[in-house]
Amino acid sequence: MSTGPTPALPEAAAQTFTTENRQAPLPSQIVDVRNAEPVNEAPQQAATEPGSGTTVPSTEDSSGKLPFKQQVEAWAHIHHGTVTRNMDEKHHFQQVLAREKPPPER
Repeated sequence: MSTGPTPALPEAAAQTFTTENRQAPLPSQIVDVRNAEPVNEAPQQAATEPGSGTTVPSTEDSSGKLPFKQQVEAWAHIHHGTVTRNMDEKHHFQQVLAREKPPPER
């Protein structure tokens, strides 16, 4: 349904559109973007935590707590030990949560 070839870019940029018998200039006619300078030369940053965003935080928790995943596993073992009346398992993982014993290796 094409009525003819598409006009070349400079010709298309020079065209204006009409709205109720008023002609509005195209943005390319108002601002010459070919010779424009960059607006901001600052490096792009989008940190979600305090800091510059250039360093990766340590995965080790300095507060001495177990990582969340190991805490959930320990609580699951404590619950399992309670339900199955396996007091050795329950007491062992209570000590793991209290940091009296190291968590089991995977």
